[in-house]
Amino acid sequence: MSHVADSTAEAVVRVCEDRLRTPHPHALTDYDRLRADGMGRLGAMCQAAPSFSRNARGPAPRRAVVGSGVDQ
Repeated sequence: MSHVADSTAEAVVRVCEDRLRTPHPHALTDYDRLRADGMGRLGAMCQAAPSFSRNARGPAPRRAVVGSGVDQ
């Protein structure tokens, strides 16, 4: 992929992430934490996916991390 295509793809990903922050703040908080811990975008989004079905106004339910067998 060319440098221009890479930078365009990066910009599109950032726009998508930003647009998800308003309707799904809890999910993106989980995603941001995972990214800060060094996880790649795909893995972080897969791990944060259960948070997208949660009511953004309610407390976060405790849930197991996918594939870890450990409660968070």
